[in-house]
Amino acid sequence: MPYRTSLSEESDREEREIQDRLRAIDSQLESRWAKRQQLLAEVRRLSAEQKALATQRGGPLQEAEEVHQTHRSLGQELLRLRSERDRARAALAQALIQYREIRAAARPQAHLRPEAVRKEIQELEHRQQTQVLSLDDERALLVRLRERTRMLAELEAHAQEAAADRAREEAAAHQVTEARAAVDRITQEFDRIRKEREAAMGTIRGRLEAAGSVVAEIRRIAAQRSDTMDRLFAESREIQRLEQEGRTLLGTLRARRAEARNTIREFTPRTRRAEERTALESSVDQRLDELLKRGRITLG
Repeated sequence: MPYRTSLSEESDREEREIQDRLRAIDSQLESRWAKRQQLLAEVRRLSAEQKALATQRGGPLQEAEEVHQTHRSLGQELLRLRSERDRARAALAQALIQYREIRAAARPQAHLRPEAVRKEIQELEHRQQTQVLSLDDERALLVRLRERTRMLAELEAHAQEAAADRAREEAAAHQVTEARAAVDRITQEFDRIRKEREAAMGTIRGRLEAAGSVVAEIRRIAAQRSDTMDRLFAESREIQRLEQEGRTLLGTLRARRAEARNTIREFTPRTRRAEERTALESSVDQRLDELLKRGRITLG
């Protein structure tokens, strides 16, 4: 029967406890390594989502920048139209003042028309030529004829001046109409540009909101990634602690077995020292050496 190193019950119990602890550590390491790989895959997935969202955010921001340029040009156009409208309103006000002044300065219309006076003169001349009148009646007719002739000259002069006044009034009214039409045209153009500018602002707001939602999603994923990284680091630290504990226990086992072998060599005759390494002890020593070289414990 091959010779086997005998250990005390206490040493045997301690060795079994160390081996049980090594098996427990190995089981925990397998579980934690699997969990660490899952966390690492989750971190990589979240990083890929962050990169995709960062690329996606550029689209709305670029569109917002382009619409912002249009918004700025529309604002400059509004400034130009506002200045032009102010000048048109000033021209309209001046035209209205001139029109009112011309109307106020216009002469009142005469009660008698030149045609009526001219007809009366013709009747007086016909009466003078066709009727026999007394001296007094003829003298009165001549006085009446001279008055109507003078009145006709005054009415004709007044009619010419009134026609000139009407022409000036019509010209002033035409200027008012043109000035008001210019103001209306500029106002309509101003309103159209203003609506386009407001629509551009709405588009910019929508694009910025879209980019903001993407940024919010990026921040949410970043917070989730940070939490996952913390758990990953915690798992890595726990794995390092367990591996360090396993190395310490393996070193302890190796030292105990080396001490046992040395003790056996001291109290065993030389002829039997060659038989002291049984197949079980050799396999245990090889296993311990393998575990120490690999660093990570895998029992069973």
